[in-house]
Amino acid sequence: KNLEGGGRIVNVSSLAGAVGVFYTCQHWLERVLQYEWFGGFESLPFQLLRSWSIGLQTFVSYGASKRANLLFTDALNQQFSERGMDIDATAAHPGYSRTTIFRGWSSVPSYIRKFFATNQIASMSSDVGALSQLRAALDLEHVKGDAYVGPLFGVVGRPVIVGTAVRSFHHLSWPLLGEESTDELWKTSEKAIGWDYF
Repeated sequence: KNLEGGGRIVNVSSLAGAVGVFYTCQHWLERVLQYEWFGGFESLPFQLLRSWSIGLQTFVSYGASKRANLLFTDALNQQFSERGMDIDATAAHPGYSRTTIFRGWSSVPSYIRKFFATNQIASMSSDVGALSQLRAALDLEHVKGDAYVGPLFGVVGRPVIVGTAVRSFHHLSWPLLGEESTDELWKTSEKAIGWDYF
């Protein structure tokens, strides 16, 4: 109801949704852990691998949710367009911003959490990282519906348009599948919550 007169939605994504190698590592690590190759399930090597697997799963789940935000951005624009609504959706990601998000990842070793939260190399403050979201929300002249805004150099840099929600150079290593995935995610989400969005 708040958007009946027109408006814009900004979905926040992350580079974590573009790093397919973590998904591949998690998959193979889980397969390895099915076997007692390391001296049994109580052995130190097994426990270390299990710990890494849990940490990777945390990252994989986070990345999947951020990837879904991009598909939802695309789906929202389709839905708004079909209904002739004067609303659009954009997406943005903050690059590598030093935030407190890593503190809550208890399954990730503390030294890794501390590194990501405090590392000053190739990272930005959370204030600077937020500029991508602000541009996606407020630059109505240049940032059109379905645009994806992120730092110029991926992890750092001024906010620029890096492509669309489902096609950007930030996702070259693991492209989104486009309309088919968007429709599937939309229908699955509506079924999961038990009501239609529109």
